[in-house]
Amino acid sequence: MRNELFSFPRFVQLIRYEVATRRKSLGYFALGSYAGLLAAYLGVNAASNNFDIFNRGAYMATVIAFLIYLCIYGAGILSPTRQKGDVTNLLMLPATNSEKFVVRFLAVTVGLVVIACVNIVIADLSRVVIIRLFSNTEEFRHIVFDQFFTSLLSTHSVTVYNNAMEINLTPFTLLWFQSLYIMGGCLWQTKKAQRTTVTWVVVLWAGIFLLTIMGAETSIDLLLHEIQDSNDIVQMVVGAEILLSLFTLCNWFIAYRLFCTMQIKERSFIQLPKFFRR
Repeated sequence: MRNELFSFPRFVQLIRYEVATRRKSLGYFALGSYAGLLAAYLGVNAASNNFDIFNRGAYMATVIAFLIYLCIYGAGILSPTRQKGDVTNLLMLPATNSEKFVVRFLAVTVGLVVIACVNIVIADLSRVVIIRLFSNTEEFRHIVFDQFFTSLLSTHSVTVYNNAMEINLTPFTLLWFQSLYIMGGCLWQTKKAQRTTVTWVVVLWAGIFLLTIMGAETSIDLLLHEIQDSNDIVQMVVGAEILLSLFTLCNWFIAYRLFCTMQIKERSFIQLPKFFRR
């Protein structure tokens, strides 16, 4: 049975083990994300002159918080409790690499999204209760979480050189960003989020520098000027969504391969700077 690539009964047992051993860390995350969202909503509420401004500000705060949660917990895909023996305990579980990786992958994607969505609803309801108790402003005594979810999944009108187009790359961008941190979580053994952030910032600036030297900025500007037809713009948006999806799938696959090649005790013959050592 151990030689099977994937066993559903064993997979279910792994899920039960995951829930049983991670209850404390899941509770801390749920409480922390709720407190953070509630503080952000109340802060935006206090700084807003009208409900429309609050709605836009709270939506941006939600997206930013969502991105932070996805990246931090994506980087902790193999060591969610940040204890030294997390990775070793995971590798020693009596299951295949596919089963162990899928369980942890679902925990930091589907599980994280479910907890975050529930906390968005609870935090917004808590905000409404607090406003009704301590404020006389009638305008802010309404829930907005339904509009958050609608805005996250629906398209938005964007104008490029006088051409309006309906676009929403937010879900694709969030998943792509998290896939980078999931890959970093399988590459580094300690300080995963910090090292992943530093690595991708360096790569980003190096890429911008190379594109600037090659004159890519002028080429992109000319391309946008040439795209005047709305159909061309729609095709460009669809192409961007497909590319982000492919990059995300590629990063997930690389993370899986990195996980499969991990060992309980590793030695490196290449001396990297201390910050980047695994």
